[in-house]
Amino acid sequence: MQQPEFSFKENADLLYFNTEDASKAFNFIESNFSSLESSTSDQINSNFYKFIIILTLALIILLMSYVLLNLFLFVKPLNTAFNSITQLTMNLEKKVKDRTNDLEEERNKLKQRNELIENDLSMARRIQSRLIPRLCSFANVAFYYKPMDKVGGDFFDFIKLDDEKLGIFISDVSGHGVPAALITSMIKSFTFQFAPYIQNPSEFLELLNQSLYNQTDGNFVTAFYGIYDIKKRILSYSNAGHNLPFLIDKKHLINIESIKGGVPLAIFENSQLLEMGKKFADKTLTVKKNSKIIFYTDGLLEATRISEIENDSEIPAVDFETAELNDLMRANFNLSPTIFIAEIVQNLISFRGCDNFEDDICLICLEA
Repeated sequence: MQQPEFSFKENADLLYFNTEDASKAFNFIESNFSSLESSTSDQINSNFYKFIIILTLALIILLMSYVLLNLFLFVKPLNTAFNSITQLTMNLEKKVKDRTNDLEEERNKLKQRNELIENDLSMARRIQSRLIPRLCSFANVAFYYKPMDKVGGDFFDFIKLDDEKLGIFISDVSGHGVPAALITSMIKSFTFQFAPYIQNPSEFLELLNQSLYNQTDGNFVTAFYGIYDIKKRILSYSNAGHNLPFLIDKKHLINIESIKGGVPLAIFENSQLLEMGKKFADKTLTVKKNSKIIFYTDGLLEATRISEIENDSEIPAVDFETAELNDLMRANFNLSPTIFIAEIVQNLISFRGCDNFEDDICLICLEA
């Protein structure tokens, strides 16, 4: 087939049109390319910023993850340690609570035991108070007795031998409290059973010594026993290491004469005392009318001011005997035995500063 021939002349207008259109197209493309370039550049910048932000966030997340990981790795042992400490604390609290309950239970038991002991001591005091005379059959006798505790080791008794003779026994057990009180109950038993039938003071002390020997768990007993003939005003007496009574008349204040021997009870057997030449002996004393004989235990002499004890001074405390007793007995010589005893006791309490003493107190006044 024969192709048609192209004629520039015939197609001049067409070619011209196409050239113009091409120019327009070029301009259009150039214009749009510039716009596209500008748009692409802006988009590239925007994407770059987004990339930077995303990268920054990723780094922050990565850093936070690292921190959280390390924090987790650090906190886990701490949490374990905290749990352990919490458990230990709970265990300790439980042990403390259990121990507190145990201590409270023990305290209650001790309280009950102390109450029981106190009740027993109160009963013992009531029993011992019944062992102590409440009055004397002889009108011219007065006395005062006060144990330092609920029970004491001082003891005295009046033994009526007949209508004209009165036995006066006074003793002091070494130590204080219940052991001493038990020994005094033994002494009371012996005086009750044997003293009314023995007319000789030394014979009674011998019997008492032999009865107490090896029965007092190492405690010893000082004792004085006198038998006073009311009509004749004669005192027969024997001493076992006890304080010698005072004798007061219008002119004198003296201790009655000592006796050879005088060893406290319950230390040696009578056979040993005989071998040592320390056998209990008797002595007699004629007492002037209206004179007073004062029997006592060493608690009366040795009482001191409580203020001096509390101050803990290096200077030895002055005792009641040194400070006031002798002058008081002289000053109150003319008083009846009851008032005489009351005056001595009142001044003793005033001197002491209270009515609690460091030793048992026993005081007896006989007026001839």
